[in-house]
Amino acid sequence: MVVAPRRSVFRDAAAVAGGVTVGTTMGHLAGEAITSLFGGGRRQQVEQALPPNYNYDQEPSGPCAYEISQFLSCATNRPNIEECEGFKQALLECKRRNRIP
Repeated sequence: MVVAPRRSVFRDAAAVAGGVTVGTTMGHLAGEAITSLFGGGRRQQVEQALPPNYNYDQEPSGPCAYEISQFLSCATNRPNIEECEGFKQALLECKRRNRIP
């Protein structure tokens, strides 16, 4: 006889808290990347690609969340932002498709 494991409220709460922590950490990292790593023209290029009123303190969400996180990851890890052009174009296309200014 196989007995299914019982659900635990504490286990579920811990899993949710862990997910929230990871999401919050990613949001803070993205915000920190924009505000401290990018200076001058590079910062302007990054900000122009992002949706207006983008909240740097939260994990990307919405219709272009994946494209935003890919672009920010590339822009933070590459010395030359031109290497991120493909990610930038994917983000701009997503914004266009979803009618995001």
